[in-house]
Amino acid sequence: MDGLIRPLFPELVHVAEMDPRTADPAVLLPEEAACVTRAVEKRRREFAAGRAMARRLLGALGWPSDVPLLPGARREPCWPAGVLGTISHTDTWATVAVARASECEILGVDVERDAPLKDEVAERICNADELAWIRDVARDPETRGRWAKLVFSAKEAAYKAQYPHSQTFLGFDAMGITFDPEAETFVARFRVDAPPFAVGESWTGRFRCAGALLATGICLPRVQPSASATPGR
Repeated sequence: MDGLIRPLFPELVHVAEMDPRTADPAVLLPEEAACVTRAVEKRRREFAAGRAMARRLLGALGWPSDVPLLPGARREPCWPAGVLGTISHTDTWATVAVARASECEILGVDVERDAPLKDEVAERICNADELAWIRDVARDPETRGRWAKLVFSAKEAAYKAQYPHSQTFLGFDAMGITFDPEAETFVARFRVDAPPFAVGESWTGRFRCAGALLATGICLPRVQPSASATPGR
């Protein structure tokens, strides 16, 4: 499924994708390998896929590609200063997106298997408004479950996007998601304060379903200062 997440982001975001089952844990730097010494082979391959792609993208942006990308307190990748990055994977697909912080304010991605959530799981993830919308647009249980999975994915992308700035772990009730199915976009709106973000602040993201996968992405390009006008004479 080449190009699953490329359509989700503007060109300022650099992306890489691969099947993590083909990753070789030997590509990990010693410090990275130490983080997964006790992990099962599947997890080691997923970790290796993300790190290998991330270092390749960092090199393309001009950052050293031989610096370990280690996990933080909540297992989030600790990116070099000046970089925004985000990693996601399923059993069969891994994705990485990175951008220069000088060009991008907010960045998050999530990829999931396109499999419906059970009703009891959806009720833990979706708020009342989201559940009502899903019931309105989807009549059969499988379609309702797939929309609930997209709600989950959109919240995951939004939470990843906000965490580098707030350092706050948010529950599923902290964001509200609304969709525009025809445009394949969604809006993620804060329902709680997570400084520097406040209740009511919102971001627009994109979603895509392809093959057996679905993906969501959020990118807020940084507004560049306009060039000073040349003084008249």
